[in-house]
Amino acid sequence: RPPLKHYSPPQGQREGALHRFMRRWYEQYDRVKDRLALTWCVCTNLKVLFSIVYFIFSVVGLAKNWFFFTLHLSDLILTYSDLLRKILKHILTKYVILLQTLMFWLLILFWYAVIGFLYFRDDYIDGTDENCENIFRCFMFHSDFGIRNDQGVGDLLNGDSKAWDSDTFSSRFVFDISYFVIIILLVINVISGIIIDAFGEMRDKQQENAEKLATRCFISGLESVNFKRGTKGFLFHTQHDQNPMHYVFYITYLYKKDPEDFNGQEQHVFTSIKEGTVDFFPIGAAMSLDGGENDE
Repeated sequence: RPPLKHYSPPQGQREGALHRFMRRWYEQYDRVKDRLALTWCVCTNLKVLFSIVYFIFSVVGLAKNWFFFTLHLSDLILTYSDLLRKILKHILTKYVILLQTLMFWLLILFWYAVIGFLYFRDDYIDGTDENCENIFRCFMFHSDFGIRNDQGVGDLLNGDSKAWDSDTFSSRFVFDISYFVIIILLVINVISGIIIDAFGEMRDKQQENAEKLATRCFISGLESVNFKRGTKGFLFHTQHDQNPMHYVFYITYLYKKDPEDFNGQEQHVFTSIKEGTVDFFPIGAAMSLDGGENDE
């Protein structure tokens, strides 16, 4: 939108009705925008969302059933176990692939439920229980018993259509074998592989980060091999010359200092921080490698 000053009256003239209306409208617009931005930040904050969920479950637990209080035990895990938080975080990074795989898995189960309902409905009868009386019941039977059974859905059906002299022997054979291979062997192992792959990426990332911290300077990014000759060593460099905590203390000092008292260097660093740049960091440089002659 155009700046508010575009609607200011000329110097020496009184504010007209149009300017007064636009000024009030923009003031109201700014207030609403700030409130919406604050609401969005609150609603997208995970800690706030967890707190809201905990509060809702507390109310429901008091009003309905104490079972809802069990959710609060998860706070002990998420708060005090850093390892479990990392595991949960890396699993959630694969949520899109997991959801797509799950949807594909349910689609295949529905296909088999339709085939079973159309061609092998009588085989689902177990005494007085008609497990495939309709499509929904047949789908639930496949989703529940068919998945929990290690041999697939074939072992749960009666064997009349699997007799050698049966007309449906070949089709029932293909139905049972394909269900076992696709549902039990392939799709379940694919989901397990996605979760295991998330753990593998977590382990590789941790090893990579640990190796970088051990062999690279956090501030300049220089490798430890650069400090083997002509310097006091890589450890001395990271603990004294370019200690990350020194930079933290300096930035904290700038935030507590009155900006009107900044000198040129402090003003440059503070402005870079506000702009989100790291120009003041000695990236790729170290005074110890220059023999202490470079003052930049």
